Amino acid sequence: MNNIQDKFLFHLTGIVVFVGLMLSGCAKGPDRDIEHNIFVTHADLSMIEGDEIQITASPTSQTFKWESSNIAVVTVTSTGLARAIGDGSCFIYVTSSEGLKRTIPVDVVEYLPLAGIDVVNAANLVKVESLSILLGQTMTLKPIAAPENYNERIPFNVVWESKDENIIVIDEATGVLQAVDFGSTEITVSSVEKPDVKRVIKVDVPEIRITDIVVSQSSIDLIVDETATLTTSFLPVNYSVRDESLVLTSSDPSIVSVTDGTFKAMRAGQATIRVALNEDPGVYTEVPVYVESPSLIDLSKFKGTGLNDNLVYKRVYFEKGKPIDVPALSTADISAVYNRDFMEWDPATQTLTFTGETGQWDVYYSNKYRYFWIRQDERNGSTTGVYWLRGQGFTQAPVWNSDLGGSSGGYCWGLAKVRFAAYMKPLGNNRFQASIYITSAAQSSAFWITIKHNLCSWSDPPGTPLTLVAPAGFTATNTDINVRPAGFGGGYYRFTMDLNTNQRILEKIN
Repeated sequence: MNNIQDKFLFHLTGIVVFVGLMLSGCAKGPDRDIEHNIFVTHADLSMIEGDEIQITASPTSQTFKWESSNIAVVTVTSTGLARAIGDGSCFIYVTSSEGLKRTIPVDVVEYLPLAGIDVVNAANLVKVESLSILLGQTMTLKPIAAPENYNERIPFNVVWESKDENIIVIDEATGVLQAVDFGSTEITVSSVEKPDVKRVIKVDVPEIRITDIVVSQSSIDLIVDETATLTTSFLPVNYSVRDESLVLTSSDPSIVSVTDGTFKAMRAGQATIRVALNEDPGVYTEVPVYVESPSLIDLSKFKGTGLNDNLVYKRVYFEKGKPIDVPALSTADISAVYNRDFMEWDPATQTLTFTGETGQWDVYYSNKYRYFWIRQDERNGSTTGVYWLRGQGFTQAPVWNSDLGGSSGGYCWGLAKVRFAAYMKPLGNNRFQASIYITSAAQSSAFWITIKHNLCSWSDPPGTPLTLVAPAGFTATNTDINVRPAGFGGGYYRFTMDLNTNQRILEKIN
């Protein structure tokens, strides 16, 4: 019995040893390092009809069989060369000599070659078949591939060319063209990679004659020494000519002269300005120009200042020593209120004479108080040697109200504060003067006045602070004057600035 057990244990031990040796051999044997799979250079394929792609499979120790699931879509050779035949989808099957398998999905699309070029206007993307463009105008053209979804393996690079650069010039890279002369020609856009693919566009540059000249004003009113220009336009609006310059001539150069398109009033009277085409004098228009007589205050031609219906304004040419004609006012109105710095009233002859310097002046008129005053307003900023009285509680007329007084604040040539700024008349030798009217009601804070230079910045005059020479009861700071006298009586005062002595002189006048 024991002998039988010993034999059994021996054989069992042998079996265990044998199995252990077998397992040890599997773990360390060379076949364990082989990956039982097929590796390919293309896991899937996207192809265009006509494409050929070589597929390589591994491991190289094996041989492979290649098959297509649909030879109408793709074929494959015994060496793995795939050829795209038609639009569609299918598979390529790869089988190794050891029975391993691999499937490669394939998509084939129809071959669409670059067949043509369409052209659009880059500004609005409207397709351009032919083109009409006016002389001097430019346009940017944009090329579009036809078909737009072409898949031919070439880039869409184009070059532009003009058949006649004396008529049309075009940038060969950008497609920007310009009409440089009248006539007809062609432009061509072609593919750089396929020069036979091109688009030819006919281009016309028509000459459209000007038939009429339109001017901005039907007539013009001027004063002596005043200049003006005309704003012009042409009909038809789509005109196209080589020369659109104009020639301006005057029917009477002694009344209105013309120089380089600007006409100037020389003396009172009426002349006609003819505006004609330089290249075709038969196309013209005429504008009458009326030059007012000097020293004429024609209130019917005054315009509003934009402040209120009361205050109106106009420029007038005055001649020193000549009578001022105000047809709309009676002699009683004129003698009662007028600007004493630039006018003188003679009660014997009932004549108002201009005493300022000959030239253009700004005239303001109050419809409500039938009063006018004269001054020279600054144009386009500060003028050297121009000074102003600025403040409140005074006017240049024997009236006092908010219509003429205004309030403190900026001016800077907007006319918004014209009612509280009095122009100082230059007397020569660094002396300046203004006549103002102070009412009896102008007391304490209701009245203040100062001298300023430059209406835009309100800068102080040289020599500030200025000392004050005035009747008793007037007080002053370094720059301002206030009135506080007991029993003060209103009336006209003459205000003088003397920059030689740095004085402000205030004196009562009749």
